[in-house]
Amino acid sequence: MLGWRLLVSAVLIPAFVGLCYLDARLGSSAPMLLGLAVLIAVRSAWELVGLFRTRSFEPNFPQTAALAGLVVASAWLPHVAGFQVLERVGLDSGLIFGLA
Repeated sequence: MLGWRLLVSAVLIPAFVGLCYLDARLGSSAPMLLGLAVLIAVRSAWELVGLFRTRSFEPNFPQTAALAGLVVASAWLPHVAGFQVLERVGLDSGLIFGLA
């Protein structure tokens, strides 16, 4: 058990550091972290659907995953290059997408 934990941590820690370095080199829009966050949101939606099915609910996985991904992606929209137009007009894009 300890051997597996050491092996997994020996792989995950450098991979995480490399991901952060690569993401810093790609700019402020953070496309690699966006992809990782969306994948984690979709996986969390899968877990949520599985937990609800044991309680006799029937949630729709594609809909739950799409909406979870949409919530995560909406947090990134103010940082994407085309959405700085809102700041030039005088609107606070973080507030607009946060309230949406």
